[in-house]
Amino acid sequence: MTLKIFLGDDYSHFKSGLAIFDDGREEGLQDCVHQGRLVDTLLIGISEKMAYGEFLLRWRID
Repeated sequence: MTLKIFLGDDYSHFKSGLAIFDDGREEGLQDCVHQGRLVDTLLIGISEKMAYGEFLLRWRID
């Protein structure tokens, strides 16, 4: 799987993205800001699986 991430000027820096699977199928990515006690992180995944806690990528927001 390959992830295409497009960055923007938002707090999380995430604008949009695609997950491209080995079979050529593409799915849009969704984001969710996780506000932690010490640091905020951005969780990125495929929308239908995010409800079950399956994320493809997490990064620290500075």
